[in-house]
Amino acid sequence: KYGQFVRPGRSLTVEVTALGGQKKVFEGDGAHPPLWHRDVLAVLPFQVKPGQFVIALYVVTYDATRPMAEERYRLVIKGAGAGQGDLVLYDPHEDSRIPLKPSGRGEDFVEVVVPVVGHPRLLTLTE
Repeated sequence: KYGQFVRPGRSLTVEVTALGGQKKVFEGDGAHPPLWHRDVLAVLPFQVKPGQFVIALYVVTYDATRPMAEERYRLVIKGAGAGQGDLVLYDPHEDSRIPLKPSGRGEDFVEVVVPVVGHPRLLTLTE
């Protein structure tokens, strides 16, 4: 679980799986393992109003002066009626919407693959 927002009687949980080849932030040494992009993925869920959540997603890059290539992550968003609503991914840096289609839905969950970069993109979930 990378992010969780709790309100009385309900919660939103985001489970994350890295897809495809992963890049190292830096090599490890004999005492420490390498640090991977999946280890520094930020998943920050916020409730913006009743029935609407925004999840900020980005990789905390080692060198913020160079753009990073998109990486794909599977999100399983559970709770708060997650399986019923619309999904919109917005990139404020590019001022663009990125089309998304859920890869799975249930009564209280939605699964979606999202492209993530080194600056925040905002995933809006409306119940």
